Parts: sequence; structure tokens; C-alpha cells
Amino acid sequence: MKFLQSLFVFGLGLGIAILLKMVLREFELAKDIIAWINTVIFVVIGFACGYQCRCFGETNTVIMVLAMSIFLYLFNSIVGYYEFVDALSLQYNNPEQIADAFLESKVGSSGVWGFYVYGVIGEATNWLGKLILWAIQLWFFGLSLFWAVLGWALAKDMQ
Repeated sequence: MKFLQSLFVFGLGLGIAILLKMVLREFELAKDIIAWINTVIFVVIGFACGYQCRCFGETNTVIMVLAMSIFLYLFNSIVGYYEFVDALSLQYNNPEQIADAFLESKVGSSGVWGFYVYGVIGEATNWLGKLILWAIQLWFFGLSLFWAVLGWALAKDMQ
């Protein structure tokens, strides 16, 4: 019973986190505002993972927190890439190949990762601009992981 309860809480936390990410995408807020709001989402997923720690063990839940944090951090890029491909499908027969060729020409990567990198550096051409943009991304990813681990620790201590 505890296993099912823990799995339910984890699934509920993940569902809430994904729902919040989707709602934020619809408001078309500035990237900076979304990055700060993301920390709340990571607390939710961390808390859900921490709550189910007693059934899955500490090591497994830490791995789950890290895996889910990476997935949720890249969620906007995953959805955005497929929206980009869908938009191209209205004009071209092979939209995914065209999208990948565009991303490859701009950032040297294709697919979801290429879309993420293009979203980070955009049209920045000099190395200093790219370095600053990557540093900002690393800062927000580190902050998100911090809040996820904090939520995990809080839920673990509450048991």
C-alpha cells in the first residue's frame, strides 16, 4: 500500500509540474520570468520524489530527482521543437529534415538538442556572447536543481 501511495504522490507531482510548464508556455511570458517560476515547479517534483523515498530508497530517488529535473528543464524545448516541425509541415513535405538542416546550419546540432541550443544562444555569433548565455542557462539549471533537492530533503525529513 505504501508503494502505491508513494507512486501516486510521485505521479501527481510530475503531473502538476508538467501542467504548470504547459500553462506557463501559453502565457508567453519573458524567458527570465519563466526561469524564476521554474524553481517552484522543481520544488514540487523534488517534494514528490522525497515523499516516495521510503519505498524506493535514497539512491533511486536522487536519480529520479536528477532525471526528472533534466526532463522538465528541457520540456519547453521538446514541445517547441515539435511545434516548429508542425509549423513547417504546412509548407513542406519533409518538415523534420528541414528543421534539422536549419538547426544544424545555425548551431551545429539537430533535433530537440539543437532546438535547445538555438534557444539558448539564438543568433549570438561571438564567443563571449555565447559564453554569457550558457552561463545564465547553467545558473538557472543549478538553481532549479537546488530547489528540487531542497524539496526532496524537506519531504524526506517530514516522514
